[in-house]
Parts: sequence; C-alpha cells; structure tokens
Amino acid sequence: MKKKILLSFIACLSAFVGMTTFFQGCETESASDNFVEITPEYSFVEEGQSVVLAASGGYSYEWSLSNTDWGLLTEETDTTVKYTSTYQGSSDNEVQTVTVRSYIEGASSSTNSTTYEHFAYAYITHYAGLSISPDSATVALNASITFTASGGDPDEYSWSLSEPSWGVLTRNGSSATYTRSGGPNDGIQILSLSFNNSKVYATIQHTGTDVTLSISPTSASVNSSGDIVSFTASGDDDESYSWWLANDSWGELTQGSDTQVSYLWNGSGDGETQILYCRNAGQTVEAAISQGEAPSSLSINPSQVDVMYLGQVTFTASGGVEDTYEWGLSEPTWGTMTQSSVNKSVYTRTIEANGGIQYITLENGSESVQAVAIHVDTNGIPTPPTP
Repeated sequence: MKKKILLSFIACLSAFVGMTTFFQGCETESASDNFVEITPEYSFVEEGQSVVLAASGGYSYEWSLSNTDWGLLTEETDTTVKYTSTYQGSSDNEVQTVTVRSYIEGASSSTNSTTYEHFAYAYITHYAGLSISPDSATVALNASITFTASGGDPDEYSWSLSEPSWGVLTRNGSSATYTRSGGPNDGIQILSLSFNNSKVYATIQHTGTDVTLSISPTSASVNSSGDIVSFTASGDDDESYSWWLANDSWGELTQGSDTQVSYLWNGSGDGETQILYCRNAGQTVEAAISQGEAPSSLSINPSQVDVMYLGQVTFTASGGVEDTYEWGLSEPTWGTMTQSSVNKSVYTRTIEANGGIQYITLENGSESVQAVAIHVDTNGIPTPPTP
C-alpha cells in the first residue's frame, strides 16, 4: 500500500514539473504563460528577396502564412524558417503575416492531458521596388531640385552623393533636396538611395557656362602721391567679387561696384610694384601697379631735320602709350602737322621765310619731348632768324 501511494506521488510531481517547464528558454510558473516571440518582428522584402525568422520562448513550433500566394517558407529548423517573397508588392505596401504556433501535447498516461499552445506573429511588408523620381535632372549653380522616393520605409532610407563637395543634400521623409553650391558646369553628380538590400540612383547634370575671370588693365602706374588708377573685372556675375592688395600700407582701395575698384597711392613704397588681386567663382587674377616716376621712354625720330619751303617731313614717335600721342607746333602759323597713323605725323612748311626753327612737340601722358625742323632755302642754307 505504501508503495502505491509513493508511486502516485511521484507521478503527480512529474506532471507538475512538466507543466512548469513546458517552454524552452523561459522560466514560467504556469504553462499558460506566453513567452513566445519572433525576431525580427517587422521586415521589408521585394520580390525574390528573403528574410530568416527565428522563434524563441516556446517548445515545438509550427509556421504558417496569411497569404501563401505571396511567398514561401523554406529551410525550416527547430527554431528558424526562411521566408522568400514571390510577389511584387504594390505601391500601397502589402503586409504578409507570419504566424508561429508553439505547443506541447498533454501526457495521455498522466492525469494532465491538456495540450498547451501559444502564438507569435511577424509582419513582412512587400513593396513594389525602390525608386527615385525624377531619375535624372539638370541644375545650375546655386539652384535646387527635389527628389522623391517610393518603396520601403522612409525612416530607414539612406541618401548619399558621389561628390559631396559640390552641393548640399537636405532630407525630409521620403524626399531629398539637392542644392548645388559648386562643381564644374559639365560635372555629373550621382544621387544614391539605399534601403534594405536595394539601391537606386538618380543622375544630376550640372549646367552653365564656364566663365574666365579677367582684369583690365593688367598693369598701370602711379607717379605721384595721390594718383589714382581704376580697374575693372569681368567674370561670373552670379558670384561675388573679392578685391585686395598685396600691401595695403602703400595705398587705399575703393570699390565703386562689384566689378570696379580704384587704387589711391599714398606715396609709400616709392619705386615698388603693388599687386592688386581679384577673386571670383574660384578664380584669382592680378594686376601690377608701378609706383613712382619712371625715366621717360618717349622719343621722336628724326630729332632734327631741315625743311624747305612747301617741303614735308615725317616724324615717328616711339615709347609711351600709342593711343594717347598728341602732336603740336611751337609756331602754328609756319606750317601744319597732320597725323598719318597712330605714331606718325607729317610736318608741312607753309611759310616762305627761311631761317626759322620750328619745334615739333610730342606729348604722351605726363611725358613730352621735342624735335627741331629748321627752315632752309633751296640751297640748304638757313637764314639766321631776326634777333
């Protein structure tokens, strides 16, 4: 009798222990507690993509799908299963529900014959492929363009640029705006969007006309303190112009407009060369300013000549700035001066009296030189002028 009571007690104890340890990996006080879960709980797939699901917190597992037309469950193990999409989702993002049933059968030979079961769920979103609109665009300097993506989860989008130094990318949910701040006008920027295992691209063509910066004049001179010279730049007017001096203690720079400046020499750095710089659209040019009075380089050829009544002689100027030659006569009533080209002028004697000396004057900027035309008779002998 004692033996039967002991056996009955052991059977009841075994049944109780079994009921409190039905589910692997969890410590429960009752078989009715549910600790079953699936990892990952949420995922995204395109057609042909797969995701591996793992169950935990239970004992034996059975897997099932809410829609068997959208995918397959394969490679099942004790705790995992592989889901493969066979369906191209719509733009509305359709969701497949994966269910796992964890159960333990009741012991038919014991007083506990109840079957315990619990369920967990995973949600797999089918999306119609990742895309960007537009997939190509053009953009000028300082202009912007917005791209909109579809497919997948916008919170998990990863945007990037092939040339980050050419512009700025601003993200906002399912869209991204590219603002061009630099880069060549014929450059191609690639915008990339990644999600899950998918990656798509958009091509951004930079447009515009490349402008070469220039400055005029490229050289100038100031001879006396207080002299002023002006400069004009030509470049990309969509960009700002910056001006500066190599040595700002020698003079003052005054900007009349974005493209024009004037340099006032204060007398310092006499005999030195001041450098003026201009920068625009990533380019820099310079002009040289000679400071102080330079030796005269202006001359007339011939410097002295005889001329008969109604005779003519041609004088040629050299040095200085050709466009600003000015010719003159000391005795305008004795003859005429006719400029025949940029640096040549013809003197014609119109007075009959011999012995006179006509001074031919040439002026160029602040410089001037003279040549002498001596009035002679037909024998080439001058008559001395009246004292």
